[in-house]
Amino acid sequence: MVVSLFLSFTKVQFNVHSYYTTMENKYKEGEIVYAMAKPTVRLMIRRYIPRIYYCTPIDNPNLPEVVYFERELMQSPEKQIE
Repeated sequence: MVVSLFLSFTKVQFNVHSYYTTMENKYKEGEIVYAMAKPTVRLMIRRYIPRIYYCTPIDNPNLPEVVYFERELMQSPEKQIE
């Protein structure tokens, strides 16, 4: 997706997709994390798309894939913010 702006007779283009793909994410694909809502369930980051993490439960593969924002995940259950 390309957003075009016309400013002072100058055309400026901004590629939105490349902006989001260059942003740093806190957790990498394949990393083990925990959800703050369910700290007992281990999750593996399957995919990261701008600001959204797609996670697969490790211990129970019958559970469906879940989606979280970065602020809803944590490295380990001990580091949970109350």
